Amino acid sequence: MAIKELTCANCRAPIYLDDETIRLRRQDGKTFFCPNGHGQVFSPSENDELKKTIASKDRALAYLRQRNKELWDEVQALRRSITGYKGQLGRMRSKIKALELELEEPVEEQVEVEAEKGGEG
Repeated sequence: MAIKELTCANCRAPIYLDDETIRLRRQDGKTFFCPNGHGQVFSPSENDELKKTIASKDRALAYLRQRNKELWDEVQALRRSITGYKGQLGRMRSKIKALELELEEPVEEQVEVEAEKGGEG
């Protein structure tokens, strides 16, 4: 394991850390201290920030794709319902038309019968 020398940002004192500790502190962002007690932190690199941004955007995209699929499925279900209702409406119109025809014939016959009676009397 190689030891690297870093310098305290406050007092310029040397700080000696092994590669593994440096890697861990860069990864977890935890504080480490110089010999004089000054806290040190590796700030995230631009690359790390971009990775976080990309991961965040990927999660948002996955959510939006899933939501889009759910909404599309809902639209398709509504279209099927509309088609079903149109069929029901057509059948109801046919029934109404048939009932109207049934009602027209007897009403006309009844009017003719009453007219004949009225003419006789």
